[in-house]
Amino acid sequence: MRTEVDMCADIDLWYRVAHFSPGYAIPDMLAAYQLHPDQRTATSPKWYPNLVKMVESCEQNPVYGSQFKLTADERRNLYTYWEINWTSKRDAAAARPIAWAKLPGLLSYSPRTRRMILGSTVNPLVKGLLPATLVRTLQPQAAALASTAAPVNLTWWKNN
Repeated sequence: MRTEVDMCADIDLWYRVAHFSPGYAIPDMLAAYQLHPDQRTATSPKWYPNLVKMVESCEQNPVYGSQFKLTADERRNLYTYWEINWTSKRDAAAARPIAWAKLPGLLSYSPRTRRMILGSTVNPLVKGLLPATLVRTLQPQAAALASTAAPVNLTWWKNN
């Protein structure tokens, strides 16, 4: 672990590893993150700044920086996504002005960042105006399938 990282150390480790080797998917679950109300990603004011620091410090480091650097477009998309996502986890109302400020340039962002911006600006308005049943029918099919999927057994290790 790098000494300058006091939070998000697991993400920092995987980010640095990804500079040297592509990731591979395996069919077995090795770990699970269980979210809880006191999770630091939802409560700490350091989460977003530390993710930015992780990227910036890697790019300034000769070993990592020579392997990979984000383009200006990638950086803009990633940092915007992280900022709105992090802020909305702590306080959805605080995320709205950040997202509204990005709305005029919406089409210049990646699809994922667009969804985050729209999720914090237009979606709350639509949900307030339309009946809940209509909003559910407008949800993408993938979201509907995910909500009907069987829950993952996170206590499997107790049974062995």
